[in-house]
Amino acid sequence: MLHLPIVHSTFVTVIEASRSAPFIRRVRFLPVSPEAPHTVAIEISHQDGHDIVFLSLAPEKGVTLPDGTTCRTAFAVMRFDRTDALQRAFVSGGEVLVQGVRLHASDITGSVQEVLPDKHEVVVRLRRDVDEEELRHRLIQFRAGAHRADYEIFGARREGKQWRLWLGGYEFLRGRALVSEVDEAKRLVRTPTVLALEAGAPVQGMPVSNEARTAWWRLKSVARGELVLDGEAPLAPLKVDADGDGRPIALVWDFGVGDSVYIPAQAEYAR
Repeated sequence: MLHLPIVHSTFVTVIEASRSAPFIRRVRFLPVSPEAPHTVAIEISHQDGHDIVFLSLAPEKGVTLPDGTTCRTAFAVMRFDRTDALQRAFVSGGEVLVQGVRLHASDITGSVQEVLPDKHEVVVRLRRDVDEEELRHRLIQFRAGAHRADYEIFGARREGKQWRLWLGGYEFLRGRALVSEVDEAKRLVRTPTVLALEAGAPVQGMPVSNEARTAWWRLKSVARGELVLDGEAPLAPLKVDADGDGRPIALVWDFGVGDSVYIPAQAEYAR
């Protein structure tokens, strides 16, 4: 049985759209301390000075750049003039201390209470008070185990202590597997088909449901033809053919009830 690894990869591309003389003179990676494979920082030198772009898949792990800037954030962009003085900065999802300027973006966190795939909606409970404008057109990330799923919030409506969020026309379903056999003792589902997801590989923590979406589990591990699930619900519902086509199906989703919710806040500085 192959247990799903936690793999973080970052691919960086800098594109300059220009028909005249190039504005960018040089692009280089910056070392961070301590070393962090989940983090990347680049310096873009140009005719007006230089920019630093910072990205981390683990913003809770702070790092220091060669110029002494400390970053504990998911994303940041800083612009410096020709004398290396800070001119502008933008931070999302954390905190940056640069040249004595501290930018702190207080993140919004919470949990998923209900998922309505047919309506492209999710109901969440947030841990601090917000208004509709703080949520609309913001990134929302769902977290469970090693799995992360990012969406944009297109609409938000308060319902008591909860928020109903519309995530546009995006599909939450990520994959299907034909169910041929279940083993309750081993919490194992056998399938004659290859588990192929619409985007990427199966990741530990992804929600799995039966065809009728009445019982839910979490993906624990996967091997060719076998899925191992976490959860207290019996596996018998997976063998029920809900649509009557003769093929019981296990559904793999991007997020589900109980997932953690993370909405990165934003902060800006201009000299």
